[in-house]
Amino acid sequence: MFGAVSGDGMAWRILPRPLCYHDADTQTVTKYDPELKKYVAYTRLYELGRRTIGFMETADFKDWPLPVNALTPGSGEGPSLDFYSNAFSFYPGQAGIRMIFCAAYDRTGDSSDLRLATSRNGRVFHFAPGEPVVAPTGRDEPGRGMLIPKPGLVRLPNGNLLLVYGAWRMPHKFPRHHLGKIKDRYYDLCAEWPADRMVALEAEEEGEFSTVPFVLRGNSISLNLATETKGGVEVEVRDEAYRPIPGRGFSEADRLTGDQTSLPVTWKGTSDLSAYRNRRIWLRFRLRQAKLYAIRAEE
Repeated sequence: MFGAVSGDGMAWRILPRPLCYHDADTQTVTKYDPELKKYVAYTRLYELGRRTIGFMETADFKDWPLPVNALTPGSGEGPSLDFYSNAFSFYPGQAGIRMIFCAAYDRTGDSSDLRLATSRNGRVFHFAPGEPVVAPTGRDEPGRGMLIPKPGLVRLPNGNLLLVYGAWRMPHKFPRHHLGKIKDRYYDLCAEWPADRMVALEAEEEGEFSTVPFVLRGNSISLNLATETKGGVEVEVRDEAYRPIPGRGFSEADRLTGDQTSLPVTWKGTSDLSAYRNRRIWLRFRLRQAKLYAIRAEE
């Protein structure tokens, strides 16, 4: 694996010595992680004959260790499933949230879909539950063959999130010497999500949960949510010792409803949490027929 450097991002110079003696034939993604203060790379690796996604990090871009597995098909996956390629990205504007869009390739069916895994440290990743974020399309559509994600995730001017991915009409192992005779065999396509709505915590009926404790970096809280007509979300604030804060409990909480990306959390009409700014708190939620996409601290 060789590296290249540039002073302007346009003209590049390949370094003469390899960065790492590792044979990776598919989509190595390298970035500087501002929280780890290291360069990180995600690349092709193998375990027991199956394709996996490897990880390596270094403080010196000219000297890299060998990669170790970061994402490997587990016992819940079929024996013919590979994690074929990755499109590592930081969540736009949030370097502490690392994401891998992973091509899950089934060698038996010669098909793939794109899955989302996230991490808080860049080393241990967990897949978001639910369906793939991008799945093969219909028989006559360009994505019915192979899907491969392209790095990385970007935010559009309207706040929406965009991922580019490659789509083939033919399966990956379709006899390749015939591909030149197939018209329109490859496309670059885009998957787009509304602002900060890639995944949601959903209560089809009723449910409750608590966040982990966190330091409140603001004076109030807003929610990105969508509820049914009879649904709603209520929020209780608890202090560092997990004790309900007077005036900010469920008994005072206003029911939040609608389909909004930035709805203030209120208790009897007030959203003020300035007394707890820069302090550790917990948030406890009650949901009914609601989807909660994001929680944001506001000034």
